[in-house]
Amino acid sequence: MELAILAAVIVAIGAASAVSAKRVAPDERLAVYRMGNAHDVREPGWTLLIPVLDRGIRVDLRERRSEIRRQTLTSSDGQSVDISGHVRWQIHDPMMSVIHVRDIDEAVADFAAQAIREVVESSTRPELLDQPTLDATIATRIEAVLQRWGATVIAVEVRPTGASS
Repeated sequence: MELAILAAVIVAIGAASAVSAKRVAPDERLAVYRMGNAHDVREPGWTLLIPVLDRGIRVDLRERRSEIRRQTLTSSDGQSVDISGHVRWQIHDPMMSVIHVRDIDEAVADFAAQAIREVVESSTRPELLDQPTLDATIATRIEAVLQRWGATVIAVEVRPTGASS
């Protein structure tokens, strides 16, 4: 009888440790929530989570690229501009990236499109043709928000794809 209880306990401990052992890849971090609250960030290697109490969210730290969908916008001087582009960015604070937004990839793409819209609509056509200044202005606007989300802008490239009067 005692042997059966001991065996059951050993099997339960083994099963719990198998479920709670996680491997974190070198280009990832594991943001850990304990009982629903942000707890800590686990570094690469093997880590143990407490079953039922802990929940781990994998965060990829590699550079990412978000496409900015083509938009037809009107500049401040009334010119129509077709514009698209992309943002290269990277997460630097894994916990902030999971606390502040549900899907950071989608949020970056949406906010980048909004930032481009605001910049184009407040600029004249000649200002939009100055590519380095346009990219830097948009990058600054995006960076301000991404910092709060635990990410950093690496580069922004905006391409006017056509224009009409």
